[in-house]
Amino acid sequence: LVEFNCFYSCFALEAVKLSDNMGLIDDCLFEGCRSLTTVDMPLRLKKIGRRAFAGCSSLRSLILPVGTSSIGLDAFFGCSSLSRIAIPKRLTEIEDLELFSGCDSLKEISFGGDERLFENITRGRAITVQRSDLTVFTPKILFMDLKDEI
Repeated sequence: LVEFNCFYSCFALEAVKLSDNMGLIDDCLFEGCRSLTTVDMPLRLKKIGRRAFAGCSSLRSLILPVGTSSIGLDAFFGCSSLSRIAIPKRLTEIEDLELFSGCDSLKEISFGGDERLFENITRGRAITVQRSDLTVFTPKILFMDLKDEI
């Protein structure tokens, strides 16, 4: 068990491999880890907690595991170098559609499902990003429409 904010503001932390048995990345777990560039996500991940990666300004890309179903409030707030993220089609909850605020470099979100499924998750609203200079933009969404594995 890796508890709430145990790596909070570990400025020297650059890479982490999480146990494949981890189902939860707890609230604020890596918040403020500004040197974190690489996260090897756990295969059994179900939920990313609130502000889990907030302020991880060196994180460039993330691939969320297939079973990830929930992303908490401000999970990626201030990840200013994050340019790409892959989100699985099994995602059922995004606690706040502004989860990418401050992700100034975000260009692309790859979603494992189709547009209809994505609209169900976002309740028909667009995911927008407020940059640190207060301008707002909408990143490109790629719909992968992946089939379930047997």
